[in-house]
Amino acid sequence: MRLRIAAIALTAAACGVFAPARADDTAPAAAKAVDLTKYVPSGAGFYVHINVRQFLGAPVVRKAIPMAVDKYGDQIMNLAQLAKAFDPNAAAIPNDQIKSVVDELKKPATIANAFDAAKDALTDVVIAGVQGDEEKTVVLFRCHEVVTPDMIKGFLPLVQGNPQVPVKIKTHEKGDKTIIEVQAPQQPRAVFVALPEAGVICLGMSKDVVEKSVAGKSEGLKPDLKTLVGERKKTDFVFVAMTAKGDESTNGVLSGWGRLLLTKDISAEMSATYSSADKAASQAKEANEHIAEAATKIKEALGAMGKDLGPAIAKTKVVANGSTVTAKFSLPGEAVEKLLAKDKE
Repeated sequence: MRLRIAAIALTAAACGVFAPARADDTAPAAAKAVDLTKYVPSGAGFYVHINVRQFLGAPVVRKAIPMAVDKYGDQIMNLAQLAKAFDPNAAAIPNDQIKSVVDELKKPATIANAFDAAKDALTDVVIAGVQGDEEKTVVLFRCHEVVTPDMIKGFLPLVQGNPQVPVKIKTHEKGDKTIIEVQAPQQPRAVFVALPEAGVICLGMSKDVVEKSVAGKSEGLKPDLKTLVGERKKTDFVFVAMTAKGDESTNGVLSGWGRLLLTKDISAEMSATYSSADKAASQAKEANEHIAEAATKIKEALGAMGKDLGPAIAKTKVVANGSTVTAKFSLPGEAVEKLLAKDKE
């Protein structure tokens, strides 16, 4: 879905990362559990849940980021120089300052401290709607309860008319809810943002859909999609579920779900139901062929660095059982570390 950069930036600014400190200068309490599915548009056929907190706490991520910065620090500096050549504001930043930031990001403690501080700022992101129709799709953000409608109203005057923020903003009052219309320059479409409750932000391409979602007038998840979403675990980093007609536009898929989990390792699994056993067998065969091809290409491209990655992919087998297709994948964290290990000089 094509979301506008300005709207994403506005939403990020509204979330806990930029939320003002309270009067006692202590951090806001962690967000309480909220059922975001009640704000999903009526007739939704797909659901994506991103557990930001699980990503921030994953050992494999906390180890990988400083290792990647350490390994590719020179390339990052080169990209910074390229950015400075095109952006007058960036050009004013001294190279020593950029290098200092890069060097700091190489330290595991820096990443750990930053992630610990951010883990309650934005906890969940849900994207749900009707396949192929962005008008009936919304993005829901779960952040600190300190982010309230009143806070957003107080934030808007800082943006409206500010030459440093080249977006046009209008507000529409609907009952006790305020719908914010954001129009980015050179974009033919506006996006709409609203808060149905403290700590929950709803963003969409249609004013009508956003209004219905925040007013609680959406029907929520359909029974068949709700059953699939019930497969989601609290430990999943990314969970995806969808229903379809089972025709050629979806390669015969009637329904399916998948998850990605980050711990000290990386693992994933999926399950899909097809319109027939023959279709399931055909899709499983094709998927296994693609997996084998990918494993070979990775082995050729990475050589010794990817000696653990290629076999991990090759071990992934897609299995058809009747009209249902399942698959599991696992990559040890040690393999990621070997891939990101800095070359010996």
